[in-house]
Amino acid sequence: MDDMSELFEMSYISPIATSGPIDHKVMWLGPWIEEKKSVDWEVFKTCLEYQPDVIFIYGWRFTYNDKEKYGYISLTALYLLRHMLGTKIVALLFDQSPGDFKRSDSLTRLCDFIFTHEHHSLIKHSSFPKKHIITTATFSPDLFHCPPAIHRRVEIGFAGGIQGYKNTREKGLYTLHKAGIWPEVPGGRSPGQQRLTNQEYADFFRSCKIVLNWSRHISGKWFQAKARIFEATLSGAMLLSEECPAVNHWLEPWIDYVPFSNNDQLVHRAKYYMSNDSERLSIATQGHKTAIEKYSAKPMWQSMIWHLHNTTYYNNNEALYSLWQNSSQNELRAASIIQKNLYNCSSLSFDVDSQIAAVQETLTNGYKSVRRKTIHKLNYGIHSSRRLRSFHWIVLRTILPKAITRKSVSHFLRSDKYKTVK
Repeated sequence: MDDMSELFEMSYISPIATSGPIDHKVMWLGPWIEEKKSVDWEVFKTCLEYQPDVIFIYGWRFTYNDKEKYGYISLTALYLLRHMLGTKIVALLFDQSPGDFKRSDSLTRLCDFIFTHEHHSLIKHSSFPKKHIITTATFSPDLFHCPPAIHRRVEIGFAGGIQGYKNTREKGLYTLHKAGIWPEVPGGRSPGQQRLTNQEYADFFRSCKIVLNWSRHISGKWFQAKARIFEATLSGAMLLSEECPAVNHWLEPWIDYVPFSNNDQLVHRAKYYMSNDSERLSIATQGHKTAIEKYSAKPMWQSMIWHLHNTTYYNNNEALYSLWQNSSQNELRAASIIQKNLYNCSSLSFDVDSQIAAVQETLTNGYKSVRRKTIHKLNYGIHSSRRLRSFHWIVLRTILPKAITRKSVSHFLRSDKYKTVK
């Protein structure tokens, strides 16, 4: 919890303050609360008292299992907050996979819009790509902002997890070591790595001449604009990054940063810029200028706050459909808890029963439908069991020749030959 609170302070609370005075209240839900209990009324009561303009959801976890939903706000509570109080619902979804975008559509239907750090190529997997507004990670100016032309003790460094990522980071560091280049790696999130405080983390970036970045998701299957590309450029270091569309969306290669596409390029360019300080400083200076002017906390949060005031793609029918689609005992319980507690509230500007009646009817119809009793349960079983997800391959493996593999079939389905036959 302390780690998450410190990260939240560095990436959100402190950066938001740069855009001007904003009154806000933070509520920790999900895995960050010790007691696994229903939090719907606690959130609703807080919003009744606080009367926020917007509820900003930082991250979201989808599960079919009702038992795993305790501690998380229900979709029903979010709908009632939007419907009864008129409070905008906005979520920030980060580190998303293509499948995550599909699963998070249940939340997206209830939101006015979504902020995301992911590239357009991933957003297309959502049923509501128009509702997604791409933004960058933001960071405390007091921690990170630093002019490039200061004394820096670290020639080349990397801060972050190493294990996973299809071994691209381990192989890259190993190749550099073989070439006689030893990047400093002070810590990260992989097992056995040292946990850095916000100050230690920022100080390391400010002390580097060159910061390394690999852009792959931990699965190795797609690329991301890692927060590291902004941490490096804001702190005045030269960014030496794996090139991909997600990074090039924000920074221009050879102008704002130095790209590499393989380990040979990585070694060659690391050696070159470690030996040519004036050229390194030139790129570091331009990258820093771009990051400060476009992607620092103040311009990014001013843009985001403008959207909070002026943008909405909310559709009540879509929101009700999300409730029907995800109806469960937990959602029905949330409606009943909120209704019961609202009876004890005075000075409400709306009729409690009439407001909740449509929600309860939608949830009840959804829960009683055949789809909820059969298909939904089967769907949960498939999603919760890796073996079931691979069941069709288990069957095919007993029928097809050994030479035909899952990889070869997948490759064929993506090929021009398949498209021609089709």
